[in-house]
Amino acid sequence: MNKQFELICLEELKEPEPFVPIIDLGPKGKKKVVMQTEKSSETNPIEEELKSFVNSIHQNKSPEVDLLSAQKVLQLAIEISEQITVGQN
Repeated sequence: MNKQFELICLEELKEPEPFVPIIDLGPKGKKKVVMQTEKSSETNPIEEELKSFVNSIHQNKSPEVDLLSAQKVLQLAIEISEQITVGQN
């Protein structure tokens, strides 16, 4: 199976570029949103994340991704999605 996914990154905005989505991070400045298509591995990332979480419980260790980091990533994804939606209207 040939799986692909869209990778969305924020990069420094040196000069405004036409047709490039930009997100305003307030005091952190403006960043350009860069989207790339990447090939996916054959593993299921959600399944691997859950296995890692269960192992951390069994071994009484901290999970690889803590709750605060996961929350920050989710919030950033929501903000990017909202900015992209606003830009399309």
